[in-house]
Parts: sequence; structure tokens; C-alpha cells
Amino acid sequence: MTMSNLAMKSEWQATDSEAGVVAEVGERETWVSTARGRVRAERATSCLVAPEEGDFVLLCTLGTGAAYVLAVLERERGAPICIAPDGDVTLAAAHGRIALSARDGLELASEGKASLAARELSVAAATSTIAVGALAYLGRTIEASAEQVRVCADAIDTVAERLMARVKRAYRFVEDLDVKRAARIDHEASRDYRLRAEHALVTASELVKLDGQQIHLG
Repeated sequence: MTMSNLAMKSEWQATDSEAGVVAEVGERETWVSTARGRVRAERATSCLVAPEEGDFVLLCTLGTGAAYVLAVLERERGAPICIAPDGDVTLAAAHGRIALSARDGLELASEGKASLAARELSVAAATSTIAVGALAYLGRTIEASAEQVRVCADAIDTVAERLMARVKRAYRFVEDLDVKRAARIDHEASRDYRLRAEHALVTASELVKLDGQQIHLG
């Protein structure tokens, strides 16, 4: 190792640690009031908690004159804490699990894209509200179990190869027009079948058949 490298290493290793109170927080620097005066410092990479005015912090000054805030030692009780690293952050557990827990609430927000990928996803909540501009779902199967479902929409379009519904009672109220087009229509009622209208028209191109023990017209 050359003499210049030795001198540089010695210069960087010469450190002075002290405590102080944050007087001002800028975009890149933090001004700390210490016993020797006001010191301009940068937040150390290992200091994840962003310093705020009034915080009691640990300050380290190198032999080069550069100063760093190593840690926030004390903050006013009850004041919020912001963990704000500069740059991308990865939280990883190579051989375990990661749990986030909060008593009063948990919020996830991003100005860009948010992605969630998992082999299995489980969500449990007493109430849930989802507001999205557009939703696209790609999957093989949907299974839902609910006591009551309400849907309110301007238009609903359904395209399916097969549609089946099994209900005990069904009610449908159409205010204007009800149109059905099918190759074959089969209606069967075990007891009564009623058709009522102000005007009723039945038209067939080939055959109209009425079959019953009694037929009353008029």
C-alpha cells in the first residue's frame, strides 16, 4: 500500500462522534446543532429513518470533514416516523416469512405500478371497497359464496358458451323492451303457465298447435 493510500485511509478513519438536534432539513442535507456549532451533514445510508426538525440524532464527522447522521436517537413521543431510503429498496427473507402488522391501519400507495405475485393469495376483511377505472380478470375458475349480491351498472355484456342458473324464485322487471333470440326455446311449468298482455301475437311460418284436454278461447 502506497504512502498516499495510507494517508487517505488514515484520513477517512479519523472520526468524531457527537449528538445534536436537527435544526433544518433540506433536500439533500441536514443541519444539526451541536456543542461545537451548526454542522451540515448528510443522512447515512444505514439511517433509514428520515431525520426531522427537533430530532435528537447521532452525528459522525470524518477526517475529511464530511459529516453523516448515523441514527435518530430520540423524537417527540407520538410523532410519526418515516422510513425513507434514497433509491430502490428490496425487503427479502431468503428462508422465512415477512409480516407487516399495524393496529390502526395499513396503507400501500404508489404513483406508478403496483404488482403482487404469489402462489396463493388470501384476503380477509369485515368490509372491503375497491375503486378502479378498468378491471381485467384472467383466470380459469371463479367461485363465490355470499348471502346477498347487488350489481348496479349502466350496461352488462355476457358472452359464454353455457349459462346455467338454479334459483328457488326469480323476478325480472323490464321497463321498456325485452328481446330474446334463440334457435329453440323450451318452457316447461309443472303447474301453471300464464301469459298476459294488452296485445298478444303468435306467428309461425308453418304450424301453430294447441293441445290440451280443454281449450277455452274468448
